[in-house]
Amino acid sequence: MGWGLQWIPVDKKKKRRSNDIAAVTAECGSYCYCCGLSEDELGKLGFALQVHHAQQNTRHGDAGKKIPMCSDCHYHATALQQAHRRTLEVGK
Repeated sequence: MGWGLQWIPVDKKKKRRSNDIAAVTAECGSYCYCCGLSEDELGKLGFALQVHHAQQNTRHGDAGKKIPMCSDCHYHATALQQAHRRTLEVGK
């Protein structure tokens, strides 16, 4: 079963978080930028769209581009970003 929508605001008067999946899919489209499956196709497989920071959030904050990725691809993309960062740090 998928996770569904994330970061649903409790108080509608408060500003939405910058990694709100509804805002990201409205800007980028309702499909995974990695595997290309649509939100409907992902739902049938038990996956949900999540917000992925194209530039690592830990290094760039919310300044970078945010794209939709399914929960499976998001896990792998984040792991690759972390491995790449470690590789660059070893080379210093």
